Amino acid sequence: MSGDGTRKGSWLDSLKHWFDQEPKDRDDLLDEIKDAFNRQIIDVDAWRMLQGVLSLSAMRVRDVMVPRAQMVMLSSGDSIADTLKVILETQHSRYPVTGDDKESLVGLLMTKDLLIAYMRDQVSKLETLSSLYRPVFYVPEGKRATELLREFQSRRLHMALVVDEYGSITGLVTIEDIIEAIVGEIDDEYDEADVHILQMNANTFTVKAVSSVEEVNRFFEVELDTEVADTIGGLLVSRFGRVPQTGESMALGGLLFKVIRADRRRVHLFKVSPLDEETLGHGE
Repeated sequence: MSGDGTRKGSWLDSLKHWFDQEPKDRDDLLDEIKDAFNRQIIDVDAWRMLQGVLSLSAMRVRDVMVPRAQMVMLSSGDSIADTLKVILETQHSRYPVTGDDKESLVGLLMTKDLLIAYMRDQVSKLETLSSLYRPVFYVPEGKRATELLREFQSRRLHMALVVDEYGSITGLVTIEDIIEAIVGEIDDEYDEADVHILQMNANTFTVKAVSSVEEVNRFFEVELDTEVADTIGGLLVSRFGRVPQTGESMALGGLLFKVIRADRRRVHLFKVSPLDEETLGHGE
C-alpha cells in the first residue's frame, strides 16, 4: 500500500511541475498520463481533463478568444431601446461598448447592471447608459492562456478584450472560453434542452442550430432541403460554405436566418423571420 501511495505521490508531483512550466516533451508526458489511466491511478474523466490542461498550457489567448468579427458589440450612440433590442436578441451577459469611431471602446455593459437599474426604475431617467459602463480589461493576444486564467481568478473578472501589438482590438476572451479548452463546451444554463424553436414576437423566432431541418420545415411549413444536412445549422453552414459569423444572415426557403450566436467552430442560435411576399418577389 505504501509503495502504491509513493508511486501516486511521485507521479502527481512531476505532473504538477509540468503545469507551471513552458511545455516540453509533451508526448512523453501524455504517455505518463495514459499509463496512470491504464494503472487506474486516474479515471477516464481525469484523463481527459488532464489532456485538456496540457493542451491549454501550450495555448495563447489568441487560440481561445472569440475573433473580433464574431463579437457582439454595442454602440454608445445607440438609443436605449436599440441597445435593449440587441441584448434581447443575443442574450449575452457582457457587452463591449464602442465609441463614435467604432474602433475605441468606452466601457463594458453588464446585463445584470441594466436589469438592476430597470428594477429600480432608473433606466427611464437616463439619457444614455454610460453611467452603467464598467472599465475594460485588456490583454495581449500572445499572453499564455493559463496566465490569463489565474489573472481572471485573482481580479475576479470574467471577460477581457484582446489587443495585438499595435493596440488594435482583435477579439475578446472569457473565463468560460478558457475552461472550455479544458473540459469541452459548456451549455448555457438557460438553454432548454428540449425546446429548439421559441417565438419572440409575431414574426420573429429563435431557432437552435441543432434543430433538425425536418423540425424547421414542420414548424414554419416550408420545404428546406433535408438531403444536405440533418440540422438547420449544418444546412446553413453548407450554404455559406463556412461557419458564418454573428450578425451574418441568409434568406433560404422563404425564411430569413440571422446568426445571433456563434463561435469559432459552429453556429449555436439563429433569429428567424418569415419573408413577406414583396421580399420574396425580389429573390432570395
